[in-house]
Amino acid sequence: MSNVKKVRVKILPPFTRDMRTFEDEIEIKTETSLEEFIVMLEEKGFIDKKAVLEDDNKLKTNVVIMINGIIIDDLKKKINANDRVVIMPLVYGGFISRISRL
Repeated sequence: MSNVKKVRVKILPPFTRDMRTFEDEIEIKTETSLEEFIVMLEEKGFIDKKAVLEDDNKLKTNVVIMINGIIIDDLKKKINANDRVVIMPLVYGGFISRISRL
């Protein structure tokens, strides 16, 4: 069994470094938490961690993270193979069912 798995990630501005939407498939180690994933994304230059996490590594209130269309606020949550992770700004108005299709 491999120690590496692939996940799809989509990061929307303003959390990307170049202010463009980033979308790709990324390899991560097994048993990677959402918090570790965010740190890894920063190390690879895909995200600005300070825009997403507070100094105490808690999720900022203007950030929404979804795994497979479900909003997650527990940074200890493990990411599984073939998951789709979306990091986006909090959207006001509309219906939650509309943003869950991202």
